[in-house]
Amino acid sequence: MAEFPAMPLWTDAYLADCGHLDDAEHGRYFLIMVHLWRSPKQRFPNDDLWLARKFRRSVDAVKTQIRPLINEFCLCDGNWIYQKRVTKEFAYVSSHSEKQRARAKLRWDKEKDICHGNAASGNAPTPTPTPHIKRDTSVSPKKSPASILSPLLGIEVAAAVIEHRQRLRKPMTTRAAELMLREFGKCSDPVAGAELMIERGWQGFKAEWFDNQTANGKGKGNERLNGIMRMADRLDGRAKADGEMDCGESAGDAVAFLPARHAAGD
Repeated sequence: MAEFPAMPLWTDAYLADCGHLDDAEHGRYFLIMVHLWRSPKQRFPNDDLWLARKFRRSVDAVKTQIRPLINEFCLCDGNWIYQKRVTKEFAYVSSHSEKQRARAKLRWDKEKDICHGNAASGNAPTPTPTPHIKRDTSVSPKKSPASILSPLLGIEVAAAVIEHRQRLRKPMTTRAAELMLREFGKCSDPVAGAELMIERGWQGFKAEWFDNQTANGKGKGNERLNGIMRMADRLDGRAKADGEMDCGESAGDAVAFLPARHAAGD
């Protein structure tokens, strides 16, 4: 097969240069151009015997039928016969094909995880190939609230949050799940935040709500422990005043007489 099976033919230029030829001469000249296009370096040896074998004619037929057309439309440097326009068009097609090959190779190199073929191999395309539109047939998986929340909360907790919203008659949308996921992600313990939301019956969730609840819980525990210590101080004072406690004992020893859960600050 020829390197470029398609040969460009500019009809206006052809008719302008060859309008005086008869039908038989048109056919022979077109055959000359086709053979030049397919020949190495787009040239013939300047030899009537070789031309006779190429065009399947006798040497006399070459001299009377082929040579006149060669002399009119082709050039000869003594050893080789060539046609200036055919040589020019072949050079253009070669250059254009190289650019296409480079672009195709670059594109396929970027997508080699999808297609491992190399577009640079095989026959080069013609200068004006029929375009092929590549359609994306892949289907992206449909998002759901469960698929959004599960990676962070786990399947069971995510399902509990979705069920909680359904009990509130506020079914969760994918957008609501994305916003809630963002807030859960701000918490130090996202699962604890989700469980707090369900426990308190909240429709939505904010990370600061979880932080406030955690801070309040710690504050109440400290306040209870401080109250116990103050009560122990008062008991120590009363014991000393009544002479029930040895003065060598340290203040606050009365804590030991309190129930264990109070002494621990529960």
